[in-house]
Order: sequence, then structure tokens, then C-alpha cells
Amino acid sequence: MRRLIALFTALLFVPVIPVHAEEPYRITVMSRNLYLGADVGVALELIPNFPKAAQFMWDQVKKTDFATRAPKLARESAQDRPEIIGVQEATMWYCKKDLFSDKVEVFNFLRSRCRFSL
Repeated sequence: MRRLIALFTALLFVPVIPVHAEEPYRITVMSRNLYLGADVGVALELIPNFPKAAQFMWDQVKKTDFATRAPKLARESAQDRPEIIGVQEATMWYCKKDLFSDKVEVFNFLRSRCRFSL
């Protein structure tokens, strides 16, 4: 921890040299909401029945079928060629058999190949 504080303190004294470009630099930015796959509001109404709420959300995730939507998002990115892509709701879904079992990843929006299990 002390090393980290020393590093940040040292960075305060690093001189910053302003850079001026001849022309304005343009950056292309793309932002996409991947949609987590379920209506959380409906699931909240099902609580305190947590198993029913979780099953409702998981059923919706499978129906929205991100694996089908992903190629279109990839084509848009390839066509527009942005320097920066921001994504929202890039969710990882986990499942547990019971309170004491290890969690298992069942779906991850950030993986290159999307597959559903369970």
C-alpha cells in the first residue's frame, strides 16, 4: 500500500507538457446497450419468490437470444470502425445449485461465442 501511495505522490510531480496538433484530432466512438436480457422490474414484482423471479429472468435471457443479435453488432462495428466502443449491460450470469455450492457461469456477454447451458 505504501508503494502505491508513493507512486501516486510521485506522479503528481511529473511535468505535463501540453501538445498542440496542427489539425483537430477526431475520434469515432460507438456506444451499444447489449440489454441484459430480462425485465428486472417484472422479476422484482415476483419477489419474495426468488426461484420464480430468477427463472423468469433466465427464461427471458434465453428468449432475447444474444447469440443471434451479436453478429449484427459486430457488423456495425466493422462497418463504422470506431476507435472506442462502449458497451452497457455486458452481463455475466451465474447459477448456484444451493446456498453453499460454487457459482457456475452460465452466460457471459463478453465471450466470443455465446452458448446457453442449463
